[in-house]
Amino acid sequence: MPLHNADGRAVDPVPFLVVSLSVCLVVLSYGPIYFRTWGFPLDTAVLASGGLSLAGVGCCYYRYVWTYRPDEVAEVPVASRVARLGYGTLIFALVLFALALPLWL
Repeated sequence: MPLHNADGRAVDPVPFLVVSLSVCLVVLSYGPIYFRTWGFPLDTAVLASGGLSLAGVGCCYYRYVWTYRPDEVAEVPVASRVARLGYGTLIFALVLFALALPLWL
């Protein structure tokens, strides 16, 4: 089943699926741990993590499907792509470090 943007054009679903499933993986893995360290009961922590996952999927859908315009896509220079990859790697490492903090405390 193809996904369609706001204009009715078909959109490649792979970027949406990869990002939204990654968001769900991280939120459902670390969310209950964080909520439990803040004193929430387990059932509330799991429900809150599920709600955050659904919100993340909604944001991903809006960004990668609903507002995507295939005719406005241009090639990004190599230097910009390498810089974005480096920044993304640094941010990912910092996020993983922050997510591991409750395990050490």
